[in-house]
Amino acid sequence: AHTSLAFVLYKSEWKWAAAEQHFKRAIEINPSYSLAHHWFGEFLGLRGRYEEGIAELLKAGELDPLSLPVKTDTGRIYYRARRFDEAIKYSQQTLDLDPNYRNALNTLVYVYEQQKQ
Repeated sequence: AHTSLAFVLYKSEWKWAAAEQHFKRAIEINPSYSLAHHWFGEFLGLRGRYEEGIAELLKAGELDPLSLPVKTDTGRIYYRARRFDEAIKYSQQTLDLDPNYRNALNTLVYVYEQQKQ
């Protein structure tokens, strides 16, 4: 419940502090809940807290190693942090699992555009 509430608070209501508190509480209650780490990592990345966000997304990936959204969003946060090699790596890992996964393809497009490729 805390994970879902945090997601709504930041996506719909832009209540950053409250969202962060609920993400932290969700992880405190269940540290093995991949979705809480995933969405918290995305949240942190969108707030410009890339290193913290990357750590949360990597944790989500450890908990759910076959999740296409987790791999894609890990690539995307690396892209936002301008760490393009890692962004390519995670996007490619996603495409290795599903060659037609559109979000991973989009991230690669963004990276290659930034690299003038």
